[in-house]
Amino acid sequence: MTGNRLLVATAVAHYPKAPRWDRPGLVAAREEIIRLFTGTFGYTHLSDLGLNPTPGCRRGRRRSGAIIPGRADRE
Repeated sequence: MTGNRLLVATAVAHYPKAPRWDRPGLVAAREEIIRLFTGTFGYTHLSDLGLNPTPGCRRGRRRSGAIIPGRADRE
């Protein structure tokens, strides 16, 4: 990793229990954010959460330090 420019990019674009909340445009928006920050601004994309992670998935990875290696959830 270079410096402290770390990017965790995810989006919830699909809601199985509430389809009216679906936001399919977030898929392309997330990809554009990743391209912009990793290309133009030099960030390192860390997250493998991808699209539509469950709250439990986000919490579990944050607590285990899997999102930012070597860092446990201290908040």
